[in-house]
Amino acid sequence: HIFNLIHTIMTIKVKALARKNPQNLKRSVRYYAGKVYQGETSLQSMINQISESTEYSNLVVSNIINEFLELIPALLIDGQIVRLGNLGSFHVTLSSSPSDNSDNFSIGSIKAIKPAFRPSKVFKMKFNLADVKRIR
Repeated sequence: HIFNLIHTIMTIKVKALARKNPQNLKRSVRYYAGKVYQGETSLQSMINQISESTEYSNLVVSNIINEFLELIPALLIDGQIVRLGNLGSFHVTLSSSPSDNSDNFSIGSIKAIKPAFRPSKVFKMKFNLADVKRIR
């Protein structure tokens, strides 16, 4: 089953990364934890994995996921918060210039409209359960 992957890949690999303090360049280099990435996975690869572990064809899985991906921004633009169970939720954030009072506020003061994701407690907990291994 595809979701068994979550239980088998539970080690986050890290290495020491040298970094200068941008606010104090005279300070010596210090080392911080840095994530070691193991490649990347495409949407098509995930569709293939879901198709292989279920009775649904690649085409059916692809169509459902693509419809789902089109629906999320439409719901967000419509003013909805999109809750995705144990994954988390999407919402829209706004950034604007301030106005002295509500009468002086104008749409033109909006600087940015962005989607934002907030992971659920269950989703975040999975990372707390992961092992961490140092790679040199």
